This record gives sequence, structure tokens and C-alpha cells, in this order.
Amino acid sequence: MQTFTQTERIEQSDCDFRNQMMPAALLRKAQQIAIDHCNAVGLDNAVYHQTNTAFLMVKAAVELYRPIDNEEVLQVTTIPAQPQRAVFHRFTAFVDESGSMAAACDSRWVLVDVSSRRILRHPPEEMQYPFYRTPEQALDFSLPRIPTAEGTPILAGYSLCDTNHHINNTRYADLACDAIDPACMEENRVRRMVLSYHNEVPFGQSFLLSAAKGEGGYWYLQGKSQGGVCVETGVWLERLSDI
Repeated sequence: MQTFTQTERIEQSDCDFRNQMMPAALLRKAQQIAIDHCNAVGLDNAVYHQTNTAFLMVKAAVELYRPIDNEEVLQVTTIPAQPQRAVFHRFTAFVDESGSMAAACDSRWVLVDVSSRRILRHPPEEMQYPFYRTPEQALDFSLPRIPTAEGTPILAGYSLCDTNHHINNTRYADLACDAIDPACMEENRVRRMVLSYHNEVPFGQSFLLSAAKGEGGYWYLQGKSQGGVCVETGVWLERLSDI
């Protein structure tokens, strides 16, 4: 089972004030279908517990080729590939009822030892990793950096954290959109987003999130914690009048 497909109906809770799918919601669906795919081939929580391992996302890129409306039905296909060194690739396509790709998500993962936080170059012998497809599709992960001003404190509170006891990767997409000037978000939609994760922010701790506006609808956001930069995000906006 080298690919895995599910039908997804866009719910109200996935949508913003325009009743259109948020980029963070698309990331969450991509993350969930990856989990469902792994469960279907036996890579479930029992295996992770037995091997004391976990997959952590290190990069993600999202492209929304058009606005996706509430109640739309999409065919979501997740396509994992063989690891390149210690990095596992997974591409997820969101295809509408006309057969056109409405959005895509490309993600990079590493397998870590939960106790030591050491990145594992190869899965443990007890973990049968069945995905050895050659990577065929990829999005652009380039993320231009812009100097930012002093950041705003963000608490890794209950609603942001997941089973790994740190801020869930998809939540940073929500936080990035919230940090952009509301007037810009009112007049534009997110066309593309790139996230690069450097360090985890554990439950109960805080980090500083700062934003800077670039050219052509681009925003750069940087999160800093005690250990330095913890996350970087690039957001490309598209004017609603240009759609």
C-alpha cells in the first residue's frame, strides 16, 4: 500500500471568516491521513511505544491553487517515499470533483528516539518501514528571511499542544496567520506557506513570534525560544481581487 486515499468533506471548523479552508486545516488533514496510512500498514502507536520512537515533522510546504469552500468534497491522496538519508518524504494531493488539484502539501519528517531526541538514520529492526517509493513530486521549500522586530510572547498552552507534549506543527500555521496584519488577511488569501521547524516548544513554555512584511505579498515570521530560533514561516498572500 504505497499510497493511501480518503474522501474528505470540508467542514465549517476547517474554514475562516470567508467560509474557505484555512492552510492550517489543510495541514491537519495531511497530517491525519499520514497517521491513518501508517496505522493501515501496522505503523501504529504500539510500534512507536515498543521502539521508543516518534516521527517529527521538520518542514512543510502548502500550496492552495484556489480557494477551497466549506462543504467541498476532495479526494486526498498521501504518497510517502523512501527516506533520503534520515529524512522521510510525504506528498499529499487534494483533488476536487473535476479532477483538478485544488491544493497540495509536501512534508519532511525525521524518526527520533523519544528518550535521547536523537535522529535515527534507519528505523529500528522491530519497525518494518514499508514505504520505498522513489520521490516523484515536491513543492518549493525556499523561505526568504527578512529582519523582524521584537516578538510577541506565545504560550504553549493546552489547545496548541499534542500527544508529544509540545506545540503541534500545524498550529504554527494558525499562529502565523494570526500574527500577520489583520487588514492584509482581510484583503488577501494565503496562496502558499512554508514552515521550517528547528526546536520544539514544550507544553507550558513560551516563545516569541515576530513578523515582517516583504514584497509581493510575502510575510516572514520567526519564532524564538530559549534555545534560539524554534520555527520559521514564509507566507505568500494573493489579493482577492486578482483571483
